[in-house]
Amino acid sequence: MVGADIARTVFSPDYALESVEFLPAAGDAGDHLRRLTLARQSKSKSAGYGRVELIVAGEDALPQRALFFDASGQRHLKTGHFLNYREVLGRRRPLRLRVVDHLDNDRETILQYADFAIEDTPDAWFQPAYLKRLK
Repeated sequence: MVGADIARTVFSPDYALESVEFLPAAGDAGDHLRRLTLARQSKSKSAGYGRVELIVAGEDALPQRALFFDASGQRHLKTGHFLNYREVLGRRRPLRLRVVDHLDNDRETILQYADFAIEDTPDAWFQPAYLKRLK
């Protein structure tokens, strides 16, 4: 799936905040936009991109758009658009993710989220011996 890597990106452990830039308000909503420039942490083995520019809106800093760059941080590879925010399981969440792949003629992939549920995850799943089964 073309957008799966974007959907699985976890920003906080893999990337460090380099800078914050305030941007003009977004359309009629009047949301305050900020561009957070994130750099891959050197010790991260799971960060798939060298740099990410995350555009967030409002006091809650809800992601609106994320620009993903190659290992050097220079070449813009993909853009993710976080859309259709709704209250789900006690938090505002995007129910739609549009991913544009700039290396493939701006091909678009749409991920639509539905049927959210909280499930217990067995502790055994987090043991090193069990992880070998999850291929």
